[in-house]
Amino acid sequence: MMNSDRTGVQAALAEALSGYRKYRRSVGAVLLILAAAIVCVFVNRYAVFALLFAALLFHLFVVRKRQKAYTAGINHANISLTLMPKLGAEDVSEKGTGGLSAAAVKKAAMMPCDGEPTFFWGMEGDAGRFHIRIADASIPARFELKKGGKKRVHFSTGVWTHVLLPADTGYRYCVIDETAVPTPIRMAFFEKDPVMFQALLNDQELKGKAVLYAPMGEEDQRPSPAVLKALKELISYTPGYSAMSLHGNELDLFIRGRFLAGPVTVSQKPTEASLTFDPFPEYDYILKVASACVKNTRKVQAEEEQNM
Repeated sequence: MMNSDRTGVQAALAEALSGYRKYRRSVGAVLLILAAAIVCVFVNRYAVFALLFAALLFHLFVVRKRQKAYTAGINHANISLTLMPKLGAEDVSEKGTGGLSAAAVKKAAMMPCDGEPTFFWGMEGDAGRFHIRIADASIPARFELKKGGKKRVHFSTGVWTHVLLPADTGYRYCVIDETAVPTPIRMAFFEKDPVMFQALLNDQELKGKAVLYAPMGEEDQRPSPAVLKALKELISYTPGYSAMSLHGNELDLFIRGRFLAGPVTVSQKPTEASLTFDPFPEYDYILKVASACVKNTRKVQAEEEQNM
């Protein structure tokens, strides 16, 4: 690790430890108030109620505030030290969208987006030839359990990655893990699409696991062997569920059940290891998918098939 990187880690750890100590002190203060309330049981019952009320208020307005700040600080440090440099991003924040929006989700056209999605810990930057936007996302979709029934809302939550490719691939298709978007919601969504229809994916490893959507009558609108290989590596690696959309020079990948910001324990002190573990190693696999998309454009694939 370079000295500058080492210095950054040490500074982040010192700040995290400071936040942890503030939080622990506030927890200790609540315990002291509760201890005083126990003592007052034998002295003045009115004082007991007053102290319990004070402990409640202190917990709500001090302890929870410090816990939230500590958790956000840990996630910020972790993402800043790991994923942000890979992305070439300049900054990341808890409420950042990374340049993503409802319009971007709808343009990818691989799942419904009814209303405004919520993005967290978003950032954008350049990784080689690719301009990348990435964020934790919660995407609302309205659905009916039965036709004509009450409208309900389902939220698909996970990491959304948008990659702007350096050239138009000529392709338009979606490959969706059947668990990434609940089947009834997915089917209802594509039934309304005048262009995209379910096509034969023709891959034994993904049979019964993922589905392909492509324009009707365009048999070549499907992942090339190289793209499919890279995508299967991602699907095999991640514990989440992947949905991919390639449209021209734009690649979108949504991994349901994975998050840039992870749970933070408040029972143990932060360590260098807890700040520097990779929260989203799937990013490297996504870059492989993007690289395969660029190398295997529709034109190149057609020429290769003609020469066979």
